[in-house]
Amino acid sequence: MKLPNPCLILVTDRTRLSPNWALAQAIGPAVTGGCNLVLFRETDLPPNHRLTVARFVSDGINRRVPLLIADDAAIASTVGAQGVHLSDCSTDIAAVRGALAPGSIVGMSVNNREEAETSQAKGADYLLIEYDWANPDRVLAHFRELTDGIACPVILGTDMPAVLAPHCLSAGAAVIAICSPAMSAYDRTAACREYRVWSVKS
Repeated sequence: MKLPNPCLILVTDRTRLSPNWALAQAIGPAVTGGCNLVLFRETDLPPNHRLTVARFVSDGINRRVPLLIADDAAIASTVGAQGVHLSDCSTDIAAVRGALAPGSIVGMSVNNREEAETSQAKGADYLLIEYDWANPDRVLAHFRELTDGIACPVILGTDMPAVLAPHCLSAGAAVIAICSPAMSAYDRTAACREYRVWSVKS
């Protein structure tokens, strides 16, 4: 399986939800707004509780879009997710892939050029780099430098203003990832649609 193209990734964070919203309920409007892949994090939860929440999320998505689980191949396999996202570059990607169904996606978070090259060599299907967007020009310059010559698709995240989405794609991002705009917005569908419109236009 490959990443959808074009792709807008929703990175979950239940702590950003308004009171009385369950994570599984919040994801639906974001998918309607154009998020076509969900990365389930919630890594602070105890394993059993995290598995329960992941089940609810998986059931709510109901295979409308791919679901990736952060750092836990066992949960991914149990809930029928389409892959795993790894946050530690030292993780053995081949071992993780062996614990998943054939064709599953395995991605990796990176912070610098060395990690990007290492993860690509290990066989990651994509790379994700996340920034503080206080200085967008500096972010985009660093991103161009990091991705120059990297063949693996690189996801740029998270939470850049929607107006910067086309600039992210022009800088070489294969995919955009967002969290807070979808998790904390009153109208999640409209918030995500802003990013989706930019991504499709680009």
